[in-house]
Amino acid sequence: MPDAIAPRRKPGRSRLLVATTAVAAVVVGAVLIAGTGRGPADSADAAPGTGAVGTTVPSVTRLSTTVRPAPTTARPISTTVPSPRAPTGPEATVLDYFAAVNRRDYSTAWALGGRNLDTDFGHFAGGFATTDQVRVTIFGVDGNQVHTSLDAVQTDGRRKAFTGFYEVRDGVIVAARMREV
Repeated sequence: MPDAIAPRRKPGRSRLLVATTAVAAVVVGAVLIAGTGRGPADSADAAPGTGAVGTTVPSVTRLSTTVRPAPTTARPISTTVPSPRAPTGPEATVLDYFAAVNRRDYSTAWALGGRNLDTDFGHFAGGFATTDQVRVTIFGVDGNQVHTSLDAVQTDGRRKAFTGFYEVRDGVIVAARMREV
């Protein structure tokens, strides 16, 4: 299919066009950079703002390249971030209880009130045998009552949800009214 092929241009023609365009760009750029149009190639009678080739070049205002630092009157920004308020009182007791359960530290959980929720330590600890982790959400504290919900993730991946409250006295859980939802 020779007729589908475009005719070839003579070599060198496109190079000449590229070279001419590049030279023209350099000349225009040099004139623009010079700004006033009064370079050594200008004739003495040329009008201000005209280039050596007689084309009118817009005036260019020279800008200073000096960079001055901003005034240092600004105050430094504090990088100290206050830590969130640590729970205290009954809320802290419930959170500490479940932190011990999640660590499988059943002796600490027993001392924080597990002994008031079950009569036998072995039965108490065994009750968490299939519990992988308990996530606690506290909705509020009303006196000694800590209103909460629990999301108990089981070792097989199932979840059990509970809601209710724990009653705390002197840093120990003394009662709970929780129901599965």
